[in-house]
Amino acid sequence: AGGGAGGGTPEVESGEGVDEKWKGSTKLSVYRTEKKNGEGELVQEKGWKSIGKGMLRLLAQEGVHFLEFRPLVSESSSAANDEPSDEVGAKREKYGRAVLSARLLSSTTFTVAKRSIQTNLWSSNAGGEATYSRYNIPLLSDEQANAFAELARGCVPKE
Repeated sequence: AGGGAGGGTPEVESGEGVDEKWKGSTKLSVYRTEKKNGEGELVQEKGWKSIGKGMLRLLAQEGVHFLEFRPLVSESSSAANDEPSDEVGAKREKYGRAVLSARLLSSTTFTVAKRSIQTNLWSSNAGGEATYSRYNIPLLSDEQANAFAELARGCVPKE
């Protein structure tokens, strides 16, 4: 009885014709390889780097499925400490612009490791260049991770 598919997060908007298959809060990480500059100095160590906490969504538009991640951003109020406020902590949180939007390809796999899912995705970086990266998606339980992986595998094109 009742309840739309929206679920009550008005700050996260879907575009025209976009069907939300799944959404959940997570702390997304990306695996970075070691990088050195021209002099051979290490500028980036290899390992998992946190992208941050936010909302991960599995979306479909015109038969194409993709993953989107929007980080959680907070807006602190500028109220002085001596002013009374009804807000606890006096800050609002909302989801920012998508920092990851990656189409699921026939080669996309989802591997469950305990309560996390790992996947390799093609996406565009800030400069518009295509990048291939490994992502770690931790969820609250093994059951949640397995359910998400099963749903996502069902959305991978069969080519």
